[in-house]
Amino acid sequence: MKSQIKKNKTSAMPKEILEELRQASSFSFSHKSYVSGIKIFEKYEKKYNFPVDQLYKLGMLYDHLAIIEIKEKKELSANEQRKLSDKYLKLAENIYKRIIKKSPKYLHAFYGLGRIANAREEYKKTLHYWQKAFDLMLKQPKKERGALAIGGVYEKMGNLKKAEECYKKERISVRKDDFGTIFNLSLFYERTNQIKKAKKILPTLEKIFNKEFKKDIYRGLNLKASPWIKSIKEHIIKIKKAPSA
Repeated sequence: MKSQIKKNKTSAMPKEILEELRQASSFSFSHKSYVSGIKIFEKYEKKYNFPVDQLYKLGMLYDHLAIIEIKEKKELSANEQRKLSDKYLKLAENIYKRIIKKSPKYLHAFYGLGRIANAREEYKKTLHYWQKAFDLMLKQPKKERGALAIGGVYEKMGNLKKAEECYKKERISVRKDDFGTIFNLSLFYERTNQIKKAKKILPTLEKIFNKEFKKDIYRGLNLKASPWIKSIKEHIIKIKKAPSA
C-alpha cells in the first residue's frame, strides 16, 4: 500500500492546497493546536511531493506536538507521555534528515534537529545543530534572517553570561525590526530577574509588536485571540509593572 501511494505522488501541488497548508500551519502554531494541522498535512503528503518549506512545517508540527502539547495532556501518565513524545520526535527527526539529504544548506532542518536534541536534553548536540543553522543564516540577506534562540541552550546549562551574549549577538545579526529576537532577549531578562534590562528594551519591544501584528500577518486567522499573543501581552504588562530594583 505504501509503495502504491509513493508511486502515485505528484509534484504538481495546486495553489489552493498550498494556501490551505499555510493557513493550517499558521493556525496550529498560533493556537497550539498541532494535531489538527498534522491531519491536514498528512492527508496531502500521501498524494503530493511536498516542497521543502512545507515538509519542514510538517516536521515542526510533529516536534511541537511532542515538546509542547503532549506534555500538557494530564490524562496521560508520565510513561504514556514519554512514549507518545518519542514517537513524534522520531517522525520529525526523519523529516529533517530527509530535507538535509535533499537540500544540505536548508538551515531550518538543522534548527529542527537541534530542537529535537534539546527536547532530549542532549545539549552539546543541540549546540552543534543550532550553530550550523546560525552559520547558514548569516549567509542570507538580513531580511530573510530570524530568531534561533541559541542562548536558551546555554541558559539551560547554567551559563547565563554566554546565554545573554548569544541572545544579543542574534539580535544584532538579524533585522532591527525582528520581533522574535528582541522578545527572546526580553523573556531571558524576565527569567533571570534582570528587570532593569527588560525595561530598557521594552519600548522597542512594544513598538515592534504593535507594528508587526497590526498588519495581521496571519491573514484573518484571529491571531489576536491566540494564546501566543495573550502570553506576549502578559509579558509586556508584567515588565511594565515590575519594580526596577
